[in-house]
Amino acid sequence: MKQMDDKYRDPLDLRMMGYSIQEIAEILEITPQNAKVRLHRARQMILKEMEAQDESAGKP
Repeated sequence: MKQMDDKYRDPLDLRMMGYSIQEIAEILEITPQNAKVRLHRARQMILKEMEAQDESAGKP
């Protein structure tokens, strides 16, 4: 997650702190739809990284 662009990390951090989509959008000065998209992409990046780590560790 450290390598993730702030564009995606910031909404994820705010969501983990308990902020709503609307609040995240207001804080970051983006639309609620854009906040949802960034959160979705951040989650996809994390999953992809986890899968890569599993593969490099020899796990199926």
